[in-house]
Amino acid sequence: MRDIKFRGKRIDTGEWVYGQFITHFDKVFWINATATSLSKTQMNIWVNQVDPETVGQFTGLQDKNGTDIYEGDIMAVVFSNGTACEFHPISWNKDLGQWWLDHQPLHEGICSLYNIANIHDRPELVDDPELLEV
Repeated sequence: MRDIKFRGKRIDTGEWVYGQFITHFDKVFWINATATSLSKTQMNIWVNQVDPETVGQFTGLQDKNGTDIYEGDIMAVVFSNGTACEFHPISWNKDLGQWWLDHQPLHEGICSLYNIANIHDRPELVDDPELLEV
């Protein structure tokens, strides 16, 4: 079964939180930790309000180093056709119902993926990947 989870940046601290995505009265929240008490019907839930612009879903994939890949991550990509390393953000193509690297499906012709940053912490890399210190 696929692990469905999300991440977002907390409004109060800017820290990334991970868990299930919920909305309540047009405010965005995360459930980043859940613990059951002695009673199976009671649960302690910690909810953090996050910036909705930073919300990204887990793709179900990991990079070459075992790091989870989320929507909005910027990937260093080595293509199987020998193309040199390129940098692309991950996004969801709602018309085709699949994850994309800028201009092509995430799964198409890829040899290796490395998660190097995300569009929220390093937005300048989307327009100028040469700024990346390798």
